Amino acid sequence: IAASSMLVRYTDEVQQQSANKAAYYTLGAAQNVISAIQEHESKAVLVAHDVSKLQSRDEIYSFFSTLPLTREFEDILFCRYFKDGVLYSSVGEEYNGEDIARDYYAEHRDTPGCIGIFNDSSTVTGLMSVIGFFAPVEDSDLADAVVVYYTRSKIETFFPEDCRSTDSEFSLLCTLDGEIIAGREQVESSHILTLLRNRIGDKATVDQLERLMRNAESGTVAVEVAGKDYVISVAADAKTMCNLCIVDYYSVEVLAASSFVFVNSIIAIFAIFALSLVGVLLYFSIRHAVMKRSLLNKETVNDELDCLNRYGFEKEIAPILERNKNSYFAVVVCSL
Repeated sequence: IAASSMLVRYTDEVQQQSANKAAYYTLGAAQNVISAIQEHESKAVLVAHDVSKLQSRDEIYSFFSTLPLTREFEDILFCRYFKDGVLYSSVGEEYNGEDIARDYYAEHRDTPGCIGIFNDSSTVTGLMSVIGFFAPVEDSDLADAVVVYYTRSKIETFFPEDCRSTDSEFSLLCTLDGEIIAGREQVESSHILTLLRNRIGDKATVDQLERLMRNAESGTVAVEVAGKDYVISVAADAKTMCNLCIVDYYSVEVLAASSFVFVNSIIAIFAIFALSLVGVLLYFSIRHAVMKRSLLNKETVNDELDCLNRYGFEKEIAPILERNKNSYFAVVVCSL
């Protein structure tokens, strides 16, 4: 019993260690995304620095139009800038379309950062998913801040395949709303919450994950699927990862393979011990029954004549007399 209790505690510790290991792997992958975001924030700061040197709006327009022609900024989609709280397009006209850069400007106008992913409607093809990076412009009468925009495909480069955990069944870069941005080739859905509902079928677990994502919090959730233990790990941080997060799905058996070999070995030893114990008990039970029968025979049977002796006769006749209380019997005793 003590050994079984220790085994249960050890199994619980293995599951906790697996959760810690999953969180470590996921946070490691998140660091690659954070580094990429910081790199693009730095590029936005360089753009802002160059804008601070310009003397007219025409120069800003010319500068923004030539940026994609440079090697360093060739992947830029377009730029916008703020002046006195008003957002202007790259050609210097006030931009009235939807842009979450306004919210960022209102809260963090002096801090470089990622404004997030949103659908921009200014492109000729209609709505386009873009990601923007904000940087304040210092000592300029023309602009207070600039925003540099990239296409959604750029985000996929933040999460290359070689930075994803090889121990996970899938490793995905998602928005905090659950839309899968990178790693979609590993799964059958474009939305992480829909994917998990279909895979695990546990509403409480999915709701817990949704809360982690919407609150931009990192954490792990344990779940059992088809009799096997899994850990779902989330890495998110609104300050460093913008409105992005990483979701990894791990099998505990894979994460703690060596520990499971040990546990399975102990279980096998217990099984062998139990079978041996059952065998020993069965042997002694049969032996006891045989011995009991042998002793009974010695008490009730005459070995030389191979028939009942007087004691055996009395035992045998007792139930006959009991069943036939109204009958009369004669007893004949003879000596051979």
